[in-house]
Amino acid sequence: MRLGIDKLVLAGMTVGATLAAPSTGIADEQSYPRFSGEISVEIQNDNTFDSDDPAEERNELGTLTEPNLFFHASENFYLNAGLTIEAVQDAQPGDDRFFDDHGVFVEVLTANAVFGGLHLYGGKFGPNFSIAFDAAAGLYGTDISEDDIELSEFVGVGGAYTVGDLPVGTLTGSASIFTQDTSRLADSWITRRERTRQAAGGPGNTGSLESFAVAIDGEDLPVPGSLRYHVGYVHLASDTTEDEDRLAIGAEWGLAVTDEVTVTPLVEYVYFDNAGGTDGEERDYLTGSLLLEYGNWNAAVAYTNRDISAAPGAQDADDFQFQLSAGYAFEIGLSLDVGYKINESANVDTSTVGALLAYSYEF
Repeated sequence: MRLGIDKLVLAGMTVGATLAAPSTGIADEQSYPRFSGEISVEIQNDNTFDSDDPAEERNELGTLTEPNLFFHASENFYLNAGLTIEAVQDAQPGDDRFFDDHGVFVEVLTANAVFGGLHLYGGKFGPNFSIAFDAAAGLYGTDISEDDIELSEFVGVGGAYTVGDLPVGTLTGSASIFTQDTSRLADSWITRRERTRQAAGGPGNTGSLESFAVAIDGEDLPVPGSLRYHVGYVHLASDTTEDEDRLAIGAEWGLAVTDEVTVTPLVEYVYFDNAGGTDGEERDYLTGSLLLEYGNWNAAVAYTNRDISAAPGAQDADDFQFQLSAGYAFEIGLSLDVGYKINESANVDTSTVGALLAYSYEF
């Protein structure tokens, strides 16, 4: 059965529990109904000072602000709305930007139900796939994963079930079915962004629930430190191109060296088949990062390699990004990080230095 996108958004809102909801979504307080939330504010300046393509050289100052809001109707049911404020249009070649082209859009809008270890959810969400897009260390450690690998702004339904106290720790299995959001929720306000249309087609954009994601997440393993792992598979159906398939395998391990020193390595491998719907194009992503924390100080190194085996007649590519960064977290919840990255894409080398000021408030 094929449903229109607008109907999918409304129908999806009648199901429950997003796997991605932060801990603030289910608080200890037991009074209902009530509201809770978190607002994350990041102000970042990036100065791209050297590039083989002079059009890429610019200074850009902007914000990524994310209000994440919850309405708890009862112990088992809640609504989640996640908004995003950021630049929603690409910069013009060589132009500096100072909080230009920023817009507001809805990234998450779900109805949720939780019954013990069972979580159900429906609405607009990001399917559970990959960990590096969110967890890779450093000021720029997540860049390629966010741009190429992260899945966001789909509509559909899904669920997860968590089992704890196993010999191998805690396991969560999750699954969802979805399609790309092409409803009015794909618009942005203040500055309009280009809205995805169903007519554009491509992987994941069929207008019906034909794409799906499944994943296994593990944590609390009987090993020193805090080890978690993730295995995910995604099938993105398409009516206009080849279907795209993805596989992700990743792990992150936090280890306390002393009472004040912690090291956290992360590694993730992601494989694309028929990338972008192109028959025969394969992509391999390998991301590794290492975070060192000493008290309130941190230092991070991260590297991502992107190997593209293009379809017959197209050119292969072997791209990478390397970054170094360091920062300090103040007791008031404010943090400051500075970093450097070099990115090679399609044989174009680009160097950037930057600084990030971040603050998070829960209520």
